Amino acid sequence: MPKKESQPRPLSFRLSPEAAERINKRINLGELNIFQNVSTDTSKLDRLWRIADEAMRILQEDGQSIEGCSSDEAVRYWLDRRTSKELSVFKALCRAVDENWIEVFDRCLYAEILIGEQKKALENFIGSFFNAFISSPDEKMLIPPKYDQFVEKILGSDQIDLDTLTSLIDTFIKEFALNGRKIRFQVISSSEACSISSIEIRGKNQKDKIETWNFRYTEPFPELVETEDWWWKGNISIQFEAINKGHKLSESCEVFISERGYIWAEILFDFDRGICTVK
Repeated sequence: MPKKESQPRPLSFRLSPEAAERINKRINLGELNIFQNVSTDTSKLDRLWRIADEAMRILQEDGQSIEGCSSDEAVRYWLDRRTSKELSVFKALCRAVDENWIEVFDRCLYAEILIGEQKKALENFIGSFFNAFISSPDEKMLIPPKYDQFVEKILGSDQIDLDTLTSLIDTFIKEFALNGRKIRFQVISSSEACSISSIEIRGKNQKDKIETWNFRYTEPFPELVETEDWWWKGNISIQFEAINKGHKLSESCEVFISERGYIWAEILFDFDRGICTVK
């Protein structure tokens, strides 16, 4: 049998906060035309039902489905902006409460409304994309400004800029990791960097295999050690020798490295406090 093609989902629309507030106020005051022959002490529930009835009448006249506005709850959700509505239902509800459907969107043009919906979807995508790569809320707050510039350019345009979006994705693939991170290791004492004469790192690599990486340096000893092309995740043990105030000292520590996040896991050992921190 031929594969059945999936139908595209219809576009949907929501009220702006200002429009929802304006409509709710007119409902509470009984100022809508459909309330003209209704007692002033009618409950809000009955008023919502009248809006639903009027919207259903409009849809039925136009030969449209009444799904999405056939109860007081559907109208309440529309006013609370909890759910979006298909265009025909949205327009019917707006007509029922005497609102011009374009004015509801703060007098935006129809094309701009569609762009607004696209931007919402794109903003959700970018948020999910960031969360997939970033290891913690703290790291998300420390994203270099260049990523914000990418996002501002994408969301600030009236069209989805595919080139900018592609560049953002390429940059993340190069600078962030999803299954292990390289290590940058540094030792300090009294907030000053110490020289490292040897180091051994042991733990899981990106393939979940236990590996050991070690190196013994000659003078001049480095203050920063990088495991270029070696990837780590999970519980990692580090043994090292460092020159602290003219004395060579041996120390060890254990740290946990998230398998995703910025491609370099920055590890700092503080001689004064005797602790390792990862960022």
